[in-house]
Amino acid sequence: MAAMRKSAQDVQKFMDAVNRKSGSQDFQKGSQQVSELTHEGDLTVGDRVLGKKRTKTWHKGTLIAIQAAGSGTKYKVKFDNKGKSLLSGNHIAYDYHPTVDRLQVGSRVVAKYKDGNQVWLYAGIVAETPNVKNKMRFLIFFDDGYASYVVQLELYLICRPLKKTWEDIEDISSRDFIQEYLTAYPNRPMVLLKAGQLIKTEWEGTWWKSRVEDVDGSLVKILFLVGEAKDDKRCEWVYRGSTRLEPMFSMKTSTASTQEKKQGGADEDPPQR
Repeated sequence: MAAMRKSAQDVQKFMDAVNRKSGSQDFQKGSQQVSELTHEGDLTVGDRVLGKKRTKTWHKGTLIAIQAAGSGTKYKVKFDNKGKSLLSGNHIAYDYHPTVDRLQVGSRVVAKYKDGNQVWLYAGIVAETPNVKNKMRFLIFFDDGYASYVVQLELYLICRPLKKTWEDIEDISSRDFIQEYLTAYPNRPMVLLKAGQLIKTEWEGTWWKSRVEDVDGSLVKILFLVGEAKDDKRCEWVYRGSTRLEPMFSMKTSTASTQEKKQGGADEDPPQR
């Protein structure tokens, strides 16, 4: 009986050893799938870059490692203001200002995001390139729906953007708007507004009375007049083609309704003779 127990124990030890060896080999195989690179395309370890943090703001740092794996290439960034992150190529940007010819409508960029006295670096897409009407500036649609004009020296080009740039935007409403905008471009219907005009403007799901304070190219400066927005003295620049503006919302709703009626009429059976 004792001999049988010893034999069973020996078998178990053998199986444990086999499993440990197999596990070690699997780990080594998995480790071998990740290879360290000194450069990838136009990126080299040691380059200065911008990286996206969990706060969704972008910060300057140094590229300290490039890792090629089965799931794709990852880039390790050491930030100047402390911390490290392993990021995908669509979450790092070149730390220099691109030439105008490298920027076009739809380009994925990081730009200066201004809110009062505060300034951050935030991701967005180029909605307009410089022309006489916009005073030779770039119109940027930021990922959170905010729109602003910036100059070339306030822009950074994202290194490895997604083919469908809007898929990188987390906010669903902003993502859908950007997709629609880029798909329809250069067709860009906008409402004509003038300073002093009273309209309704959507903010956080509610329509508020508001007044046009100023118009700058494709943007309109809106002052909210009632409710919590008035208490905050909220003033915001809004894209003139945005359905947050009641005239634009009504125009698009009317157009969609007309198209639906036409489609319904086309689907009806022809009258019998």
